[in-house]
Amino acid sequence: MVQGWTIEEETPDRVVLVDRKLGSVLSHVQVAVPTVRFSMGLGNVAWGAYNYSSH
Repeated sequence: MVQGWTIEEETPDRVVLVDRKLGSVLSHVQVAVPTVRFSMGLGNVAWGAYNYSSH
């Protein structure tokens, strides 16, 4: 198994691999700078959840 990848689903016909991450530091900074004042950090939580679930 390649480091970081896990098997999400395995059937006789196919294997689904996922590499879940919360996003890069740079992407969190880019989200935080314009939104942290109004969202009190919830924008970064949402960004991390989006990255974790969509990739």
